[in-house]
Amino acid sequence: MQHPNRDCRPRRRIWTLAVLIGFACLLSGWSAPVAAGAPPDSAGSLDLTPGDLSQARDALREVGKAANDSKQFAEVIRRGTELLHTLGERARPAARADVLVIVGEAWYKLGDHEKALEHLLRGLELAELTRDREIELRAMGYVGFIHRDQKNHDKAVEQFTRAAELARKVGKTNYLTAAINEIGNVYYFQGQYEKALEIKYQALAIAREARLREPEAYCLNDLGDILSKLGRHPEALERFVQAEKLLSGQGRERELAFVLNSQASELVHLGRAQEAAELAGQVIEQARATGIRDLLADSLETLARAEAAGGRHAEAFAALRESNTVRGQLFDERGSRRIAELQVRFDLERKERQIRELEDAHAINSLRLSRERLLRYAAVGGLLLLGALAFLVFNRYRLSVKARRALQAAHDEIHAKNQELHDANVRLERAALHDALTGLLNRRGMMERIELERIRYMRSQKPFSVVLGDIDFFKSINDRHGHQVGDHVLSGVARVIGDGVRRQDASARWGGEEFLILLPETELAGALTVAEKIRARIEEHAFEAGGGRVPVTMTFGVAQWDPAGSIDACTRQADEALYEGKRGGRNRVVLAPVEPAPEDRPPEPEVTDA
Repeated sequence: MQHPNRDCRPRRRIWTLAVLIGFACLLSGWSAPVAAGAPPDSAGSLDLTPGDLSQARDALREVGKAANDSKQFAEVIRRGTELLHTLGERARPAARADVLVIVGEAWYKLGDHEKALEHLLRGLELAELTRDREIELRAMGYVGFIHRDQKNHDKAVEQFTRAAELARKVGKTNYLTAAINEIGNVYYFQGQYEKALEIKYQALAIAREARLREPEAYCLNDLGDILSKLGRHPEALERFVQAEKLLSGQGRERELAFVLNSQASELVHLGRAQEAAELAGQVIEQARATGIRDLLADSLETLARAEAAGGRHAEAFAALRESNTVRGQLFDERGSRRIAELQVRFDLERKERQIRELEDAHAINSLRLSRERLLRYAAVGGLLLLGALAFLVFNRYRLSVKARRALQAAHDEIHAKNQELHDANVRLERAALHDALTGLLNRRGMMERIELERIRYMRSQKPFSVVLGDIDFFKSINDRHGHQVGDHVLSGVARVIGDGVRRQDASARWGGEEFLILLPETELAGALTVAEKIRARIEEHAFEAGGGRVPVTMTFGVAQWDPAGSIDACTRQADEALYEGKRGGRNRVVLAPVEPAPEDRPPEPEVTDA
């Protein structure tokens, strides 16, 4: 029969042995204390002087500035973490703040916003305490970038506004220009082009007053992009020309080439196809020579538009086909780079676990040293030696069981991380072409589908149309019911649209609360019927929120693709029709006017820079 207190016997024996060992030590007259659990000096600690720490921080900052890929970002994180461990709490808060912000920047560039925000906020707190404005402004800027990338536009504007106020207060004009410029970028990404234009002009005025040539050039380039979006092409061309003059001879060949490509694009809009083709050709040669493939793809597309506008369709098709080939290669490379970044992040997490395991091993070693000291004391006990040895054997067995369990747990964790990496690769492939919230195609995925349909049209001559829809008063829905209800409305609208189109049709979340539908082999009248059916279904659909019904309507613009125009022109026509519907009262479908064939169009008046 099992003894009722059997599980307590080993503990009683351990306590008995401990009492006997202590008594034997007293008899022997040994007075050295038993430093149980006292860790020895860390082998990895460094007794660095303040000058050494300053040099190490400067070296880390230089490595951070030069880093441009995932492995180099990981090296910055590794060095920064080691330096933070070396600095400890004895270092000046400003030094810790600087290293924290550098590591936070590296995590941001590696794509881990959570860890980046953790380091940046800690660094910002220390910088505010020490009033180190340079570090404070850097941290504020990257925190704003994180909110912007996560679509927290209000928080991003709030962060950049704080940075602008601080930069103005302490006289940091370069940070002031950058902060105001980023506020304009947030509004630009939201489609509020007039607001973005106003703020960009403020940044331009500050840069000009401070004689900051490069920031002035970048502001002019951004203004050109916004003016082009607003259809003010002569003004846009003027801004791009001004940016070119500022960048020329400054060693900014890459930025200058992008500005020249924007000039060529505006020349196409202004009907100066021959000038646009020549300028785009110069940019293409520079892009080939320097290996800037995203610039090569953009400039080839600009050349295709210029050649098409000039009636040279064979040359336009060849340029567009090469542009698509280059974009495909870039997409493959970016996917591979993203997978490499995930692997680097996994390796960093694994190293952090190894550091924790080494710290645990250090503690175990400390305990082992204490046990050995106890054994030396127990040697004077003579007859207690066997008991002490039994005690050690028992503890060794227990530690080996723990070690085996820890090894199995580590093996299971590695297996789980490998599975997470596999799942992340699958999600990455899908996320590249689909919207995470609605499950529809994203803008990139839809552009690929429209391009395929355009190429199919060139073979079959079967027309296709696009329908662009925008949820009416969506900002009011967010303000009144919260963003969770807003997301619910977006998902519901996506389901209604998906149920209202054919299998061969494609639908996408075009941006914010805008949705785009591609209707192959469909003329304008058929597209109008589809859009009206979807509009009616959305108006009748019951969107629930907090036990009540949220009324939702949409306004649609419908356009048929014109073979003589571009895809951008087609979507722009649908967008103009949509906003005609908005001005007309919303909750309606508006057709874009059908452009006459090139031979039936009246000659366009010559547009001059004046």
